[in-house]
Amino acid sequence: MVLGVYMYRVTLVIVGWATAFLVLLAIEQTVVFVPGVPDQVLAGVMLITIACSFFVGYVLAYFPKAGLFCMGMWIGLIVTLTLNNVALYLIYSEPQNLPLFIFMPVLCIGFGVLTVCLKRKFIVFATCKILSYLALIGAYICLRALSWHLGAFPN
Repeated sequence: MVLGVYMYRVTLVIVGWATAFLVLLAIEQTVVFVPGVPDQVLAGVMLITIACSFFVGYVLAYFPKAGLFCMGMWIGLIVTLTLNNVALYLIYSEPQNLPLFIFMPVLCIGFGVLTVCLKRKFIVFATCKILSYLALIGAYICLRALSWHLGAFPN
């Protein structure tokens, strides 16, 4: 449970890799992952994305405050998505997910700053979260499938 306290640099590499990988995928989805793109291009882009993500993780190991900020951003992301499924979906807004789009950067930056300020406590919390990603993904997939069949459940 305290992976980040004992293996500090390794944790920062993993956090940096995951952050860069997901940011690059979000950018690439509009340009690369569209119908009609050849498979060789997709494979090349994915290899470049993975290599660049590991490079960012390696660099964040040498800039620990930036790595800690990324850890806090992950915590803010998970808290925001949980709040969205609990309460934010009840708020009516013209763009459907406007409360989510407002809360996400606020909580991500807020938890990032808190993680830099309260280093040890948040490292333990964040690494417990990182190690349980597979459980969170599995639980999300189960709830998503259940909500799809039952209906009237937050999306």
